[in-house]
Amino acid sequence: MNHVITFSCLIAAAIAYLAGSASGAIIFFVVGVVLEGVFWLRLCRRQENS
Repeated sequence: MNHVITFSCLIAAAIAYLAGSASGAIIFFVVGVVLEGVFWLRLCRRQENS
């Protein structure tokens, strides 16, 4: 279940990046950066605990 949440953040980040590039809205890029950061933090934390 934890992997589903982690990869959902990555997919949501990609969608936000695409929406931002299509509409030109900076907020979508910011949301994409935040979601990608959450993805990497969850992924790195998972590897350290293993």
